[in-house]
Amino acid sequence: MYVLFLRLKIELCLKMYDGHNLIYDFLDFDCLLNYISSYNHQLIITTNQNLMVSSTNSHAAIAQLYRWYQLYERDITHPQRIANQLDILDEQVVIQSTAGEMRGVSAYPEQLSAYIGWKNAHHIQQVTVDEHENGVLNLKADIMYQNIKPDGTEHNYSIHYATELQKKEGLLPIFTKISITPTGEIPHKPFEDAYPINRCKSLMYYWLVLMQQLDGNVEPFKELLAPDFTLNFVWASPITTFDQLTAWLQDRPMGLSISNHFPRNFIITHIQNHEFEMQVEFEWAGVTKEGKTFHALKAHTWRIIDVEEERFARIKKIDVVPVIPFMID
Repeated sequence: MYVLFLRLKIELCLKMYDGHNLIYDFLDFDCLLNYISSYNHQLIITTNQNLMVSSTNSHAAIAQLYRWYQLYERDITHPQRIANQLDILDEQVVIQSTAGEMRGVSAYPEQLSAYIGWKNAHHIQQVTVDEHENGVLNLKADIMYQNIKPDGTEHNYSIHYATELQKKEGLLPIFTKISITPTGEIPHKPFEDAYPINRCKSLMYYWLVLMQQLDGNVEPFKELLAPDFTLNFVWASPITTFDQLTAWLQDRPMGLSISNHFPRNFIITHIQNHEFEMQVEFEWAGVTKEGKTFHALKAHTWRIIDVEEERFARIKKIDVVPVIPFMID
């Protein structure tokens, strides 16, 4: 049988045998899952992930990281887009980079003028988040950065980000410190637009933050849903109004004390201008109010409408298919 697990901190090297011989050495989890799916091998997999700890604050920090890059990947002069960027920065933020050190947000808009006419892409390779009792979140990320300057020259760099975020009012923390350190130039690769992925992933992680609140509050969802949205969840008839969504939020989710979602197998397709399709699987696990652990695996397909001047893109439609049904452990 399969045992669903959360893969955040797997430290084991998984090996498979045909009875006598080593046939695969799986260091990549997605490859392992694809192998299981293709050949119907039956494995039991374990993890050291603590289901009693919520992933919500980590998701919130990651949502802000994906938001950080978006200003640089589209119109960098639009006043509302700049305002959205300032929304994720503490007034006394410290930003350190090869250009020097900036303290406070007042000088930030002026510094953006240096990047007018550039094409930028930020491809996130790895993210870690550590949470501290004082409300500080330490987020570190490694990215591949690509740019094309106005004179046509192209560059590819690896960059390390070391950041601190502080929980303030609202559900999303804000950056109090951002340290940007180039770690080397990498071989040339054709420029690839990263905005669609960064835009959709910021939406996805914030959606998970809201879903994991378990408070029945529909108001924050109104920012993330298109006027003519349709949500085809597993446990309900199609949801097309906020009254219906309120009823759903105040039903089954209220029976949970901890709800964790971990995305994997993310695919984004550019449908047309300002419209994307996102496919993703969510490993879902947590604890009921009776203290029992549960798990499931769900495949989501989202149709996303993007208005670049808004804080987040909006969801037009969600279709959910259960891969492993909801089960109490």
